[in-house]
Amino acid sequence: MRESRRLRVQKFDRMVRSFTFQYQITEKCNLRCKHCYEDGAITYESTTEELIAMLDKFLQIAEKWKHFPIVPLSGGEPLVSPSLWPLLDHLEAYGKTREVMASVLSNGTLIDRKLAERLSSYNVLEFVQISLDGVTPETHERIRGKDTFKKSLEAVSHLEDAGVYVHIHFVVHKQNLEEAFQLTDFAKELGVDNILVTRLVPFGRGKEMEDLMLTPEEVKKLYVKLGEDTDYAIAHWDTDELTVFANRLRCDWPVICTGECLSSMSDVYNKNGAHCQVGRSYIAVMSDGTCYACRRMPVVVGNLLNQSFEEMWNHPFLWKMRKKYALMKGKCQKCPFNTDSRINFSCMGGASCIAYGQYGDPFMPDPQCSFDPETEAEDVIMGVDKIFEEYKKGVAEIGNP
Repeated sequence: MRESRRLRVQKFDRMVRSFTFQYQITEKCNLRCKHCYEDGAITYESTTEELIAMLDKFLQIAEKWKHFPIVPLSGGEPLVSPSLWPLLDHLEAYGKTREVMASVLSNGTLIDRKLAERLSSYNVLEFVQISLDGVTPETHERIRGKDTFKKSLEAVSHLEDAGVYVHIHFVVHKQNLEEAFQLTDFAKELGVDNILVTRLVPFGRGKEMEDLMLTPEEVKKLYVKLGEDTDYAIAHWDTDELTVFANRLRCDWPVICTGECLSSMSDVYNKNGAHCQVGRSYIAVMSDGTCYACRRMPVVVGNLLNQSFEEMWNHPFLWKMRKKYALMKGKCQKCPFNTDSRINFSCMGGASCIAYGQYGDPFMPDPQCSFDPETEAEDVIMGVDKIFEEYKKGVAEIGNP
């Protein structure tokens, strides 16, 4: 049964101290998408028993550190892996006595009605993410291949009929930018209320599309529109109207709310995304146990087949990422969204993965950032000063009625 939106919000409230273990359980895939960050580096695939053992290392640490464990099962295409179902069974059993949230990240082309019903039997499964790269067959199939659009839309329908929540993932670049502006309305037509729009990362096969990356101005225009759609959804979330949320809690959601836009504490916390979680509350684990700092930033930091989680988690690169704000270069050194502790949680250098893909250095500024500290920083600092002064005044008045 589908939960009410209120119950889902209550569930996500418990995720304040979450830890994401993105688990690429197979390299195999039935498609060959042009923008995929698969680079052929992983050649061994662990057995089901090995995959479960590595998952247990994470779950034990999450419990020890009192974090809410989140386990996206990805690939490749996870549905081609025979290990998917034992892993879901294992998570389901774990979730009977402890909190855990799982998801499946799929291209959708293999999901029929029977498979959707099977997925719906797992209480631990929060959602299935379906990848779409356009709102028309022509645009989507330019990236993913012939006849994939219809199959992906059928997957959305089958999952919804089975009572499984669906999220849509859309990787934006110049070839599908126009349709990205239509994605919120298209998701609503499909009955989907959650979308994730990420920016193309130039590595793996995606390196060949580097010249199709958006300009900073194009990025800002798109995400301003998505932000407005999400603001509307938040304002109407407790109504019967189907509204669509775009996930803003990501490093590749750019700084778009500056100057007069920053007018309240809510704006400070909600409008400009979140800083990179590498080294803090995220790790990507590949099918051979290789641990990447991020799936979109393939810096090897260990291997869970032959290391403990704690040993891997102490890798020097992860320690560098934990103090990223102090190591940032270029314009970020003078940017309040990196240097001001009151607001740097929303950026801190932007998307490290995109900087790494383009420059080979995650401490370079996000190449698609449109914010200019030289001309905009002063207004932002003045605006934030005013917001926090008013906040402190309000707190004092509550304390002294």
